Amino acid sequence: MGKQVTLDDDVFMEIADRAFESGMVFGSINDVLREILNMGKKEVNNYPSSKVEQVQYFLNALKSPIFKFSKNGMKYHGRSRRWVADPNVVTITVQDARTKNLRITVYGKPDEFKSIKGSLKIEDDMSGYSRFLIDSTEQLIPAVNVIKHSYELKKERGRI
Repeated sequence: MGKQVTLDDDVFMEIADRAFESGMVFGSINDVLREILNMGKKEVNNYPSSKVEQVQYFLNALKSPIFKFSKNGMKYHGRSRRWVADPNVVTITVQDARTKNLRITVYGKPDEFKSIKGSLKIEDDMSGYSRFLIDSTEQLIPAVNVIKHSYELKKERGRI
């Protein structure tokens, strides 16, 4: 059993009134309390960010496509400075100090992305993976296509 809190009747009524006024629909008063107190909602840093406006723009554009298959976001691996999706289909290294770009690693070999790579220069990376940089907005649509295709490749091969 979790933590218990005892509320005075007037505090309880105030919370219930606020929930009703805001139009919240819940199954129990516990649901209302969790919502109001933000209990059980951990603020998790599960996606990279940047103080460089352009780099943050790139990250924002990639977030939704990545979260379609990586429901819990990405995990940061400090030694390599990479953010890794789960499943490991894509990694992001934020390079905002000097080059102001993103280094992306995806599952699959460079030749598997020939028809969709657009202006991306895709190169071999570690075994079974490829890498490319994003340093312009024109590269975002091809990058999203490559990431989606990478997921499909891993899925087709039974690695997910």
